[in-house]
Amino acid sequence: MPPKRRGKASAASSRTSNVKRVLTAEEHEINQNLQLIIQDMDKGIDTLVAELETAAEGVGKSIMNMFMINLIKIPLSIKNMRLDEYMEQVRLLVLRFSHQYW
Repeated sequence: MPPKRRGKASAASSRTSNVKRVLTAEEHEINQNLQLIIQDMDKGIDTLVAELETAAEGVGKSIMNMFMINLIKIPLSIKNMRLDEYMEQVRLLVLRFSHQYW
């Protein structure tokens, strides 16, 4: 396969990439300001991530508390019931409920 031809733009850019340009005072100030803005954004993002993590932990704890409270509310007769008995009871309730609305 013959070698690929490089376009004029890529050949020109490879020649000028070795040249270092000195920034003017205005460009240097703009560059510093941009770096400060980026640092501020990084700090803001870190703060936001920390707040969201805290909120997510709170939601998780709230869900777990509601789950535990509802577990306590289950009657002892159901807690002590064997699984197959419970499933049969639920099946009968579902059948009874579904026949009411047919």
